[in-house]
This record gives sequence, C-alpha cells and structure tokens, in this order.
Amino acid sequence: MFKCLKNNQRGIVFVTVLIIIIISMVLAISALSLNVSQVKSAEEEVRFIQAQALAEGGFARIYMDQLSDTPLDSISYTEQLGNTVFTIDTAVFPGIPGPPGSASYKAVANVTF
Repeated sequence: MFKCLKNNQRGIVFVTVLIIIIISMVLAISALSLNVSQVKSAEEEVRFIQAQALAEGGFARIYMDQLSDTPLDSISYTEQLGNTVFTIDTAVFPGIPGPPGSASYKAVANVTF
C-alpha cells in the first residue's frame, strides 16, 4: 500500500503549476503597482513644472502692469492646462523694498491647483 502512494505523482504537476501561477501573479501585481506609482509621480511633477511656469508668467504680468498708467498691486487669474485648473495670485508690495542695493519692491506669486 505504501509503495502505491509513493509512486503516485499525479497531484504534483497540479501543485507545481499552481505555485508557478501564484508566483507569476505576485510578480505581475508588484510590477503593475510600481508602474502606477511612477505614472502618478510623473503627473504630479508635470503639475509642479506647469505651476512654476505659470508663476513666472504671473511675475511678468504684474511687472508689465506696473508699467501701465494705472498699476494694480495684485492680479489674480485662473488658467486651465489639460484637466487641471491653476489659480495664479500675484502681488507687489510697494511699501516693502526688495533685495538690499536694488531699487525694486517685493513681489509674490502663488499658484494653487
């Protein structure tokens, strides 16, 4: 009777295939989660780069407004890039001097998304 059980290998193939499938699924899920996290971080990095470019544009806009006949102390506007809406707030503080040795004023640009 023990000799019959020892030579019975019909279940070993099923167990081996099952283990290989489980290992393959674990590897596939881990690779997929890595790709998803990389895509999310890349999208966030793109938003930060866009926000920086919009902040620089806000500085240019407030600077050009200072050259007009009736300059404003602050400008606020929204911009949509792709599916993201950015709000740009720029302000010039005429009472606060800029860096030492310069004849400029303090300016601030905030970008939210």
